[in-house]
Amino acid sequence: MPNEIEQRYNELKKKHALPDFAAVDKEFEISAIEKPVFLLKAIRDRIGERIHDVSHVLEPWVQPDVNAFTTIFEYRSLSESERKEAFTQFKKLMALRRACLDAEFAVDDAQDAALISRAMNEWPAIRQALRPIVQKIMAAWPKPAERQDVVGYFG
Repeated sequence: MPNEIEQRYNELKKKHALPDFAAVDKEFEISAIEKPVFLLKAIRDRIGERIHDVSHVLEPWVQPDVNAFTTIFEYRSLSESERKEAFTQFKKLMALRRACLDAEFAVDDAQDAALISRAMNEWPAIRQALRPIVQKIMAAWPKPAERQDVVGYFG
């Protein structure tokens, strides 16, 4: 038996040609939304949070902070082609983040619904493209590594 969120979503699905509830829930955990009031906005916000979190993790791999050990260690564990792939996916995520922001400013159900559909079309492929990169970085941490102290000019 569908809960209140799913029932409201299915009503909106008919009106806005949204993807199936189960698929959106699997990707963005929308069944955890507490109240169905302004449901499309709440779903857009969940999508925006997920995209923000992932793009925040990717950003140092695209533009590393040379003063952050974690960033440099992870950056060095990636090949040039993996960095390029991370950048490609980062650009897609940033385009979605900006689309979320635009939809927030629009305050329009149709634009929120379009953003939800767009995210469902793009997010699964982005997630799959990033997974091998994340796995490579995960595997790099347990390996022995030499700490390189480079002492530069002090004067």
